Amino acid sequence: MRKATAIFVVVLNLVLLLLVPLSIYGRDMLYEDGTIRQYTVFDHIKREYAPEDAESVDLSIGWHRTGRYSQSLRLSVHMDYGDHEYTFYNRSFGHDWIDDLTEVLSQFDPEIVQVWNIDKLDGFAKGLSDENRRKLIELFAFYE
Repeated sequence: MRKATAIFVVVLNLVLLLLVPLSIYGRDMLYEDGTIRQYTVFDHIKREYAPEDAESVDLSIGWHRTGRYSQSLRLSVHMDYGDHEYTFYNRSFGHDWIDDLTEVLSQFDPEIVQVWNIDKLDGFAKGLSDENRRKLIELFAFYE
């Protein structure tokens, strides 16, 4: 009887160890219309937020550690919905990320979009083409 109980407890713990990560992990998706959907690991929608639900949107440039001794600047978009917060980075937007970011930000009320660390804009824009640098400067100037 004791052996059966011990086996049952071990099996139950293993099942719990396997199921708990499935409830934690998933993915957050930001769509062109500004909608954010949080999916479970089984591809079910867990949460969904529309742009009009956002309390604040912060557009900023900051340092990101890329290795033990190296850092690089990256752009981030932080969205606060009161009960949940999301942060997306320039690499989250794909190849034409400036156009995609501009499209997403246009869905939000300009009154809630704030720009931070604009002093780092020149350093961040150094690696961009002239056209993309111009677009990025215009984007920051619009929300400044």
